[in-house]
Amino acid sequence: VSQSRYEAEFENGQPDVAEWLEEQGFDPSMPLILRRELSQPSRTRCLIQDSPASLSQLRDISYWLLDICGQHDTRELKSVRIHLEYLDEFARCRDLATRYRKAYQRWKRLTLERDALEDRTSRATRELELNQYYLEEIRSFGIKGPGELAELEARQQLEDQSKSIPESLQMALWELDGNEQGLLARIAVLQKQMRSYCELSPKARELYECYEHAASALKDALQLSGQWSESFTSDPGEQKILIDRIDKLNQLLAKHQVMDLPGLLEKAQTMAMLSTEAENSLQVLESLRLQSEAAFAEVCQLAESLHEQRAASAPLLKSAMQKLMPSAGFAHAQFEVELQRKTELAGDTAGYNYLEFKLTAYRDWE
Repeated sequence: VSQSRYEAEFENGQPDVAEWLEEQGFDPSMPLILRRELSQPSRTRCLIQDSPASLSQLRDISYWLLDICGQHDTRELKSVRIHLEYLDEFARCRDLATRYRKAYQRWKRLTLERDALEDRTSRATRELELNQYYLEEIRSFGIKGPGELAELEARQQLEDQSKSIPESLQMALWELDGNEQGLLARIAVLQKQMRSYCELSPKARELYECYEHAASALKDALQLSGQWSESFTSDPGEQKILIDRIDKLNQLLAKHQVMDLPGLLEKAQTMAMLSTEAENSLQVLESLRLQSEAAFAEVCQLAESLHEQRAASAPLLKSAMQKLMPSAGFAHAQFEVELQRKTELAGDTAGYNYLEFKLTAYRDWE
């Protein structure tokens, strides 16, 4: 047979089973179906409720579902977990042990989240300091908008041509109204000639009005040209300030490896957003630290309560078992409950405790 499959369905009514399923990410309300598929060469596939599971998970849940008698049953007599369950059942503190296990798992989950966030935040913090430095540098320039550099460069170009443009304007003014051959003078002559024909022909009247509009437009152009020409009064101090501003902005663009001011402002906006995210991560990290500390304190308190109840019940369990020995045919048997307190917390229901049952059929342990 190259492949075999073993499947069983169980009633899902035990609280321990439902709790275990929920802890492992399965749905306790669904039918409880266990499946294991074996195939060659040495491949195995485990499923719980048709979801992939590990072999250890399948083994753990089987503890509550199956009781198979075999030659290796005596191994359970050495199981610390089973010994603890017996003691907790006798001490009536199984609910407390369950609370401890849930609190421990919550503490471990918060610790893992905290450690992962600390790792990400440590990198983000270094980037945050650099981003804030660059952001303050960009803001210190007081950039007036994405088009500031283009406007300054246009002004500089006008300043560079501040000598040639007035000369060209003066020539234009001369052509417009500089002598009897200027455009305004010629149009005035044409208007005078055409005025006598206005009453004789509509076309002549229309042409006269066109001359009138042209003369008005040329007069406006003459006035604007004169004003613009007078505005070219170059100030060496202002020109130096203009050139320095352009140079500094271009150096800033080169430093941040962007092509223009819109790209630099977009980069600054991204830096501000990353800084905000890093600051939020720091706040979340601080909250996780506080939650983890509170969860650890709760775990320690529950473990301490669990140890106290177990320590108080261990002698009572020993005495009860010792009284049962003669009736079971072991008149000289000895039973011991060895309960030890450890310094480190365990992840299951053990807490601080290590428990071992000892049994001998003789009067003395030797």
